[in-house]
Amino acid sequence: MSYVIINLLEKRENIYIYEFLPENKKDGRGVISMNIKTGEPSIIESGSSWHRGQAFSALRKFYENGKFEETGSRAWG
Repeated sequence: MSYVIINLLEKRENIYIYEFLPENKKDGRGVISMNIKTGEPSIIESGSSWHRGQAFSALRKFYENGKFEETGSRAWG
């Protein structure tokens, strides 16, 4: 099973910035953000593309639920 961990790094007005850690390791780490008003995602540091997509899916869930958590994860496979 594969997974990605996301951790909130910073809150800037309407933008929340998260790091993502593939398999909870530094190798493949990336940084993404989401506008909490519009749901628009953005890449800050690319990291592993497959894990980045999964991290964006986790942020999308936060947006849909209307609550951005400090940490989260997504598993698949």
